[in-house]
Formats: sequence, structure tokens, C-alpha cells
Amino acid sequence: MDFFDNCNISDLAPYTVPLDRQKAEQLSDAIVHKPFYPDRDSPSIYLQVPFSTHVDIRLYNILGQNVGTLYNGTIMEGATEINIKERLHRPLTTGKYIYRIQVQNQKMSKSIMVA
Repeated sequence: MDFFDNCNISDLAPYTVPLDRQKAEQLSDAIVHKPFYPDRDSPSIYLQVPFSTHVDIRLYNILGQNVGTLYNGTIMEGATEINIKERLHRPLTTGKYIYRIQVQNQKMSKSIMVA
């Protein structure tokens, strides 16, 4: 049993608690995105988070310029879908983008197509 098993997420909200190695490995396996489909609802980022945590997701264009923040808040344990076009309040040009997901000290970047 570790620290995370004995506390409520609301108790952790004002603090930054480092991820232990096992939870960091679970997190890196948890992030997937929906493949590109030429329809109005795509693209989406699917998160399968193994524990409740604060998540920051930012979108960058291919030149590395920050396009906007897709999500910055607590995600509860389980599956979450974040639709890129619904989260940004401005139109995106068609093309390839990079999204960066940060959970505490863990960062991951992936590319995604926007039609």
C-alpha cells in the first residue's frame, strides 16, 4: 500500500505529488488517440487514466507554436475523450499538429491530423 491508496484526490489538489515509477509506467500506456477520419467529429484524444490526476494538454502547430490549451484540470480514473475542435474556440487549418500531455513531471507528445 502506498501514499496514493490512502488519500482522496481532493486532498491532493493544492499539492504536487511526484508520480511513483509504477504509476508513471501506467500513465505512458494510457494515452491513445483516435485515428484520423475525414469527418466533422475528428480528431479526438482518448485518455485511459489509471488514477485520478491533474492533466495539462496543449496543442502545437508543426512549427512548434502553441495553438492553444485543450485541457487543464483534473481527470478522474477511467476513460475520457477530448475532441480537439470542440475544445479550441477558433478554427484550425487542415494539417498535422502535435499535442503535449503533461501529468505532474511526466510529459508525452504525439502527432495528430486535423481535417
